[in-house]
Amino acid sequence: MVNPPLEYRDFRGAPDARARLARLVAMGESLPLDEAALMVALDERADVDLDAARRMLDQFASRIHLRSDAPLQESVARVAINLFGEGRLQGDVDTYDDPQNSDLPQVLERKRGLPILLSIVMLGVARRLQLPLAGVSFPGHFLVGPTPGALAAAGLEPVRSFWIDPFHGGRMLGELDLKRGLQRNFPQAPEPTAEDWAIMTGPADPRQVLVRVNQNLKRSWAQRKEPHGTLRAIDRILMLQPRAWNQHRDRGLLLARLGDLPAAEESLMTYLAQVPDATDGPRISMILSSIRLGL
Repeated sequence: MVNPPLEYRDFRGAPDARARLARLVAMGESLPLDEAALMVALDERADVDLDAARRMLDQFASRIHLRSDAPLQESVARVAINLFGEGRLQGDVDTYDDPQNSDLPQVLERKRGLPILLSIVMLGVARRLQLPLAGVSFPGHFLVGPTPGALAAAGLEPVRSFWIDPFHGGRMLGELDLKRGLQRNFPQAPEPTAEDWAIMTGPADPRQVLVRVNQNLKRSWAQRKEPHGTLRAIDRILMLQPRAWNQHRDRGLLLARLGDLPAAEESLMTYLAQVPDATDGPRISMILSSIRLGL
């Protein structure tokens, strides 16, 4: 049975969640995305049971038995089947933009989520099983794939790589499948160069994955007209990408709506100083002038 929706309006995050997230982000390429996603959830709501979520990931891993001499594809397929087979975790196609779909403990409990969160679940389980997998920011749909080092160790050329689609039952995809999907979703786009293809299908930077998680949350909260939730997501994006100047603008506009005029002024001034030729500069300048009159 699906749990009823959480009431997020009055939730407040744990005071140390962002500091803990920052320490994880400082790990760079070795950043465990499942742990980072838990810190995002903790920053959303202080009552997150972190140990329960970790135990669920541990249990997922413990029930998957891999042969020590199994080919890489077999091991990855076994993980995908165990996680995303019938009656297990699945993509939420009915309430896609629900913030719960970007909340790892809720994804684990509800057994449904966005492609990127289901991928983070798979990466957390793979980490426990010591399988070398990484997130893949393929255009339009987040996937999981083996690291280049894993392909080399398995004697596979990059052209023979494979990817997993957690949102659609953990199906395994080849290069032809990805190219067909790209043509279907972006019919007007030019044929990608070899360099573009390598970027699109290669491992995603963990920091960028977290940015994408928070962009999803920002969009979900904004659609629900929840300024505090939107602000939390923006603040986390800025922690990850301090030079994301549009986020400074959006933060200033939100703070103005919430009545924090000094902080709003600072954020909007930062935006105008860093993007002096912004097309919306006159509008932001007018709002900034109004804010100063109210200070």
